[in-house]
Amino acid sequence: VVTQPVSTECIPPTVLELCGIAFDANTMTGQSLVPFLAKPATDRAMPPILSTGLFYYEDRIGLMFDGHKYIRRSVSGREELYDLHTDPAEQHTAQPQ
Repeated sequence: VVTQPVSTECIPPTVLELCGIAFDANTMTGQSLVPFLAKPATDRAMPPILSTGLFYYEDRIGLMFDGHKYIRRSVSGREELYDLHTDPAEQHTAQPQ
């Protein structure tokens, strides 16, 4: 179990490594999570997670980093910022600075 947020991009290299199938890590967009099995997640740094998608008819871009989540809506320009340590359910948005 990896308790810190990770990207779905990590699934292919993780499955390949667990199955013992050789692959070029430089061609993968995510990193294997196998090292997390030997070392707790709190001891390993993960790069920021970027995501995009359509939600309620508006494209959104999201970025998770250092326990925060930033979301920007592409049409309205609305921005949301959450401190996931104190607000993991994302109920109270702060204005990005």
